[in-house]
Amino acid sequence: MYAINSLSFCCLIITVFVSGCALSGSTYYPVTDSTPRRSTLGFSITPPPGKDWFERHQENSLYYLKRTRPQLYSISTKATEIHVEKVFSLPEDFHEYVKSLKEFRQPPVSYRNIEFSYADIDDLSLFCVGYSKPYENHGGQNAKGQAFFRVEKTGILCMHPESPQDGIDMYYMERSLSASATPFFQKEGEQFLSSLKFLPVVNEPDSGQNRNFRLQSFRQPCSVLNGPLCRRWPRLFLPRQ
Repeated sequence: MYAINSLSFCCLIITVFVSGCALSGSTYYPVTDSTPRRSTLGFSITPPPGKDWFERHQENSLYYLKRTRPQLYSISTKATEIHVEKVFSLPEDFHEYVKSLKEFRQPPVSYRNIEFSYADIDDLSLFCVGYSKPYENHGGQNAKGQAFFRVEKTGILCMHPESPQDGIDMYYMERSLSASATPFFQKEGEQFLSSLKFLPVVNEPDSGQNRNFRLQSFRQPCSVLNGPLCRRWPRLFLPRQ
């Protein structure tokens, strides 16, 4: 469920926006509307607000990247549908479950000053926990000569009120140079989290295809958009095969 960790996701941001090389299976399309993205599992989310966001849909996840200067600052978001075998009886049990998922079992040696915080969010669901994980990444000297990157991952993990074994884990992650004065876009990440809504569960056959997010609009390929971004990063907009 959680194949992309914070470090590798930051590498993806730098790879796409600096080198223009879209990784296999990682094609992003520009967000051109704010239509809610609906899921057959009964979830609805809206893309982050603001300019220069790009979207990718893969299996049970939606990814968003904002075009920034990634050497100084980057922000990304992700929403993933999850299914658990356990039925939680108490919010306290679910709280401990979220902690067991989010805390590093053996953090990389380059991560320092790691903090964790959790808060129950009972106005969304009986089983819903907000989490925050700030830390410093000292994994090598960068071109600006700064000692480390600040990274903060903020999210929520909630189970559907009508289907307590189905849930959604969504977060935004910021990465910035220490002592950087680059403007942050935390508000856009927070609005992404607050867009979560629960919908009636659609009774459809239990298949991998039906358990995925349903995007409401198709992202046009580069030949149709024909804008300056297409000319600069043509591989970013390649149509799906």
